[in-house]
Amino acid sequence: MESVSNIIPTALLLTTVLLTSCNDTKDNYPENYVGFEKGAITHYYDSKNQEESIEIKIIAVDKENTDRVVKLSATSADIPGKETPFRLVDKQLVIKADKKSVSTQIIIDPKQTIRHSFIQVTCTPQWKDAKISQLVVRLERKE
Repeated sequence: MESVSNIIPTALLLTTVLLTSCNDTKDNYPENYVGFEKGAITHYYDSKNQEESIEIKIIAVDKENTDRVVKLSATSADIPGKETPFRLVDKQLVIKADKKSVSTQIIIDPKQTIRHSFIQVTCTPQWKDAKISQLVVRLERKE
């Protein structure tokens, strides 16, 4: 019976170690990273809708005691010369002091969107030596 009582504390310790290692998001990003939470996402749109929104999130690995400004831009190379069927809600965002993220949206016009098209969004932090990050949004029509 004594061996069973030793297993329980060991199992609890192992579970705690595993859970804390899984929650450390810094392992997935470079040091001092500020940019998109994901590098690529797929949005399934309904071509009957007038408008749809896609939420995008910009994260910072570390909190800072000052506000941080990032600028966003978006392009699509689907049909040169044609008006893009999307727009960024915000072209400049501020990650507030002591915060680690901020979100915004891309608004698309499903009726003008081409099946299998892509939007490339660029996040440019507005301080020296910061790295630019990119997000690719794949647009797929719901069947």
